[in-house]
Amino acid sequence: MPADFENKLGNPDLMVVFTNTCSHKMALSVTKKSEKNDIPVARIHNASANALKTVLEQYCP
Repeated sequence: MPADFENKLGNPDLMVVFTNTCSHKMALSVTKKSEKNDIPVARIHNASANALKTVLEQYCP
């Protein structure tokens, strides 16, 4: 994880976290940033294209 990871996240409309492929520290940084800036977070255990498509359909009608 880069030292300035939280700054590199920017200010997106939605953050998608593939929990089986990211570190616990990285997931905590995403949570901290999302709470601070009121950004929704979708946590997906399965890092597949179908799982991402499902999440995007839910958040981006």
